[in-house]
Amino acid sequence: SPYTLPASSQQQQLQQQLLMQQPVPQQQLQAAAVQVAAAGQAAKPHRPANPITLGCDQCSYTTQRSDRLNEHKRMVHEGVRHHCDLCDFTTPRKDKLSVHKMVVHEGIRFNCDLCSFTAVRKDKLTYHRNAVHLGIRYPCNLCAFTTPRKD
Repeated sequence: SPYTLPASSQQQQLQQQLLMQQPVPQQQLQAAAVQVAAAGQAAKPHRPANPITLGCDQCSYTTQRSDRLNEHKRMVHEGVRHHCDLCDFTTPRKDKLSVHKMVVHEGIRFNCDLCSFTAVRKDKLTYHRNAVHLGIRYPCNLCAFTTPRKD
């Protein structure tokens, strides 16, 4: 794995940069991440305090994620759409069409065996079980923050 535990002086420098809202290079953040064990013992590394903003070259749309920018271009400027063959639903993302068909037309649901919670996606049920019933929390390796999500 490319993630290694930083030396304590590097970790302290990262903590100071994050607390002072100074930009932290992505390579430095990746080097600071603790290797995640098979069961997942740590949250993913912090995002930079001053993230890069990506802009569409055809309109004023901006985002911090390249996948969202590409999706925006396909949907808005190229008109790429995936159409449901059972109803009028359309989406720029093929994976969202698959989820739509499972949820709307096939009625697939994932039920929690410990309470009445129902999810439309299996990963959401797993997240629910871990957070609500098992109390699993992932600690940040740079601060005292904990979260029920790895990301």
